[in-house]
Amino acid sequence: MTIFTLLMFSISGLQAQTSAPSNAKVIIVVSTAKWCPPCKKHGARVEKEVVSQFASNEQFAIVVNDLSDANSILNSAPAIESRGLTELLSKNKTTGVLYLVDANTKKIISKVSVKESTYDLTQAIQSSLTKI
Repeated sequence: MTIFTLLMFSISGLQAQTSAPSNAKVIIVVSTAKWCPPCKKHGARVEKEVVSQFASNEQFAIVVNDLSDANSILNSAPAIESRGLTELLSKNKTTGVLYLVDANTKKIISKVSVKESTYDLTQAIQSSLTKI
């Protein structure tokens, strides 16, 4: 199962979360696509072992940027727009990565491949708070 598939089960909740007011300091943008080899290989692990542990942490907001096709891009747009990420993500279209974005400045703090170990991904997300 890919991160795309897993996140689609909870995308309604994520979209609701991203459209609600938030005190999040860091936005975790999951940039994924059905055709992306790293997403297929590492997506389930990243969703289960990494992204899910930050979903209820108020310092983080999670946004899914599904670049699979025109329809999925359109479906991702409301969450992206609600966080003010449209311009940023129009210039950053790499899949198989987590973009860690400063929620205030809308600047990328870091970009981490889903190929990284669970430990390294978790550390990158946690350390993003110290970089803002």
